[in-house]
Amino acid sequence: MALKFKCEKCGEYITTKFLKVGEVAKCRNCGAENVVPENALETDEEPKDIIPTGTKPKMVEKTNGKVRPFESVLILSIITLSIYFWVYLFKTLREMKKTFTFNTNETNPDRVRPILIAYLTVTILVALIQEAIGWPFGTFAHPSKTTGFYAVLVITNLISAALFVAFFSSFVKLIEVCQKKGGMLPFNKSIFWTLIAISIVISFASIGITPLIYLDLLVFVVFLYLIVMQVNRIWTESHGVGGS
Repeated sequence: MALKFKCEKCGEYITTKFLKVGEVAKCRNCGAENVVPENALETDEEPKDIIPTGTKPKMVEKTNGKVRPFESVLILSIITLSIYFWVYLFKTLREMKKTFTFNTNETNPDRVRPILIAYLTVTILVALIQEAIGWPFGTFAHPSKTTGFYAVLVITNLISAALFVAFFSSFVKLIEVCQKKGGMLPFNKSIFWTLIAISIVISFASIGITPLIYLDLLVFVVFLYLIVMQVNRIWTESHGVGGS
């Protein structure tokens, strides 16, 4: 017996003979991917309206009859981590300004803070835009990826990458200045630039290969961890604090 149900996007009937409840069928009419529902009807009709996806069933959970992607948990975790890190950065800039005396020609917290605010603002706007067009997590069920879809992603990624480099390059320079004032040996900045380059490359590559977004997040977390470690060195290893 075949299973018959309506496409969630266009309303056309989908008939599948070989897929089971919970597996994914692609509508031939609109191209949307649908999870075969539990209330699919058994029928003797021959399948006409599906295109096999060749993919494994998506991990989903049922909530009030609706299918919710497991990525929602990941999104919440990312938002929580991001809020914590932004608060940490603002507090760090404030403490650096209170602890050290900076010359006018040096990288200082007052120069870095506006870049941080701009980066944070644009990051939020870009995330809202990309979520509105189904990226990154909604893309798994995105029926069609037009030229405009990719154009928006490329433009937003370019803007994010520019501000990403502007802020973190200045922040790394500020860390270097503070560590020098604290009498510490300079740290190796090459690893930061390497991670920045890797993150940007993966970010653009993930436009065409969606799962790479997870690798990009992993690289970014490693980058943030190294930033935190270098900041902690300032407070734990420095001496002669307040020098010019």
